[in-house]
Amino acid sequence: MKRYILFFYFLISVLTANSQGVNLSLSSSSLNIIVNESDTTSLSIQAFGGFNQQVILTYACLTGNCNGLSISFNQSVLTYPYTNGAILTVSVTGNCVPGQYLFSIIGANGPVSATETLTINVFPDPCQINSINHFLPNNTRAIWVGNTNIWLSDGFELNKFNRSSWTTYTTTNSQLPGFVWDMTGDLNENIWLATSAGIAKFDGTFWTIYNSSNSGLTANYCSSIAIDSLNNIWIGSGEQGDFYYRRGALTKFDGSTWTTFDSLNSPLPSNSIQELSIDRNGILWFSVHSYSTNSHQIGKFDGTNWTFYSPLDFCVPNAKYISKVRVDSLGYAWFGIVDKCYNPNTVRGLVRTDWNTWEIWMDSTTVPFNHFIYDSSCNPILQDRSSVLPPYGVGRIVIDDKDVVWAPSSKVCGGGNGLTRVQNGNFKIFNTTNSLLFGKSVCSLYSFKDTVWIVSTNDYQSGASDKLQYFTCTSIINNIPDHQLNDGIKVFPNPAINQFTVFVDLIYNLEPFLLSVFDLSGKRIFSREIHTGSNIIMTDDLFAGFYFYKVQTNRSSYSGKLVIEN
Repeated sequence: MKRYILFFYFLISVLTANSQGVNLSLSSSSLNIIVNESDTTSLSIQAFGGFNQQVILTYACLTGNCNGLSISFNQSVLTYPYTNGAILTVSVTGNCVPGQYLFSIIGANGPVSATETLTINVFPDPCQINSINHFLPNNTRAIWVGNTNIWLSDGFELNKFNRSSWTTYTTTNSQLPGFVWDMTGDLNENIWLATSAGIAKFDGTFWTIYNSSNSGLTANYCSSIAIDSLNNIWIGSGEQGDFYYRRGALTKFDGSTWTTFDSLNSPLPSNSIQELSIDRNGILWFSVHSYSTNSHQIGKFDGTNWTFYSPLDFCVPNAKYISKVRVDSLGYAWFGIVDKCYNPNTVRGLVRTDWNTWEIWMDSTTVPFNHFIYDSSCNPILQDRSSVLPPYGVGRIVIDDKDVVWAPSSKVCGGGNGLTRVQNGNFKIFNTTNSLLFGKSVCSLYSFKDTVWIVSTNDYQSGASDKLQYFTCTSIINNIPDHQLNDGIKVFPNPAINQFTVFVDLIYNLEPFLLSVFDLSGKRIFSREIHTGSNIIMTDDLFAGFYFYKVQTNRSSYSGKLVIEN
């Protein structure tokens, strides 16, 4: 009798195990990662058959040798009903051999288990550092690159490199008027300098000097200069009593007429204008320094309207110094924050914003948190310790033609610790240990076509020489197999407002296709059938923020990131 009872219980347990379980679904089943970087994908879990146990997540390499690859879960034990799913982070270290790797993601509890296959394509770093065999004076603070010449200045002299030979101009052998603070070039590749004695135009042969005596400049001390697409020259100067700055203003010069904007005839809160830049839409950005509070505001001028953002607006009230603002192709503004001298109690970091949401990466030594996301009212959305930025803050950044952000570690007061590259959300630090970077500090940098030019130095204060180096980068997309390119799936506009379109052009796939949208926690927000051609998806039920989408066909899946704006 006991034998029958035991067999009955065994039969019941087997039938129960077979009638319940979980389904696993990755928001992206294929990741493309560069060596020494990482990427994430979200995992959603759905229970069926009344399953109400814990699911334990593990993974297994299916390709034999996965040295240098690791997968971590934000939570490895999930409890029913698994609403939030899990986030998988895949990290690739330097000893990983580039190639394709397969992993099995396993969710199990006793006899109940499910698996999902994750494909990881690992690529070598597409950027290589090269050096020009020539040493420059220490603290080369300004650089501009044209088709013919590369111009650099440490403030005291101007150096021209025509890609084969060097020429040096000083106040002794040329008409260089004073200390050079900033430089840029116009459409004819004339170099324009902002100096302590006005601005200078140099065509390689002749100098033209503009100052408060012979032009519309209100001050001789000019700290920043920029040129827009119409070849208008914009100059920032400042005032600081009778010391460096006097009668500062924002000045525009169109080649014949000078226009001055100051605190008397415009909304400018101060007359100390610095860090000018022009974005790809022709909008002028600058910082306004208030000496009464020793802080900066960000200014924006579209030719008609003025907008100002204080440190309180971007949720960093004790920010002191703001670098030039750069805007990427999605409209996000990036800028660095650094204290004039290294002080452990001041804020140092990198900011990205669409002016509704603020994401801030502090340097990695900041405690208790060093990575923040705030809403427009500075309410925290996320606080963690995921920032890998080196100490000393971020100087003037550039964004290259591929939308890659390059952020130098500030070198003020002898600091500096390499160059940070931000690409597709991944941060990589180049330094003298892991790369051919010449010095620990990057004094200045400039993006021109497919090359990022930098000036690096070993020591800011000891008089060591600088070296001109450059990054040449190829696209890893050239090495990705065609079936991973998502060419048959196009999602636009992205970011989307009110609606977005999923355009499907896939051959050898059976309709219908399944579109799923997930939030950052991996929770499936909705799924619906779509078909070949244009499929319009309304976003009325989606909050503004970041999402993943996945299109499932009978042959494969296509995934990507989706941004929803209000």
